[in-house]
Amino acid sequence: MTIGEQIELAIYRFVESMGKGQARTVDLPQLTGLVVGSVDVDVIDALRRLFGEGFVVLDKYFERSSTPVPYTESSKGLITVENFFYRGSFRVKVTPKGRLDFERRQMELDAQQNPMPLKEKRARHPIDFRTAFSVYTDAGIVGEGATGIVHKVLDIEGQPFAIKILKLARLILAQKLQCLSNG
Repeated sequence: MTIGEQIELAIYRFVESMGKGQARTVDLPQLTGLVVGSVDVDVIDALRRLFGEGFVVLDKYFERSSTPVPYTESSKGLITVENFFYRGSFRVKVTPKGRLDFERRQMELDAQQNPMPLKEKRARHPIDFRTAFSVYTDAGIVGEGATGIVHKVLDIEGQPFAIKILKLARLILAQKLQCLSNG
């Protein structure tokens, strides 16, 4: 992962820690400190890339304004880029499109950091599934698809059943993509 990608992911995490869809007031030294080895120029480049892709919204309160000035206006000569990033704080907000990018990147990173296949994890630790009707013991994976994993399970009497466990992250991502394509 490049330093720029590390910074972008760190910015997403930092801003989203305030809550999904919430703007966070930040300053350049604060963001530069998120990734060891980053410098101001790297952070500004990352912010400009995220902004250019529509993944974040940037704005800033200036002395003469009672409302925040969007970064787009500052790049049209009203306010210099240097004044926007280097002088005082500014606000960053992750857009819905940016949230999808953040979730995609985070899932890829998690997959790289946890390379053990799901089947191996499950084989080492038998699972008990509890429902309102009974407790079922995992007897192995029957199949796996895009939306979930089907387990063969046994009830208390040893009768075989199947339980499908939905992949929540995939389901949420699909719902968000559906909303974006309809909107």
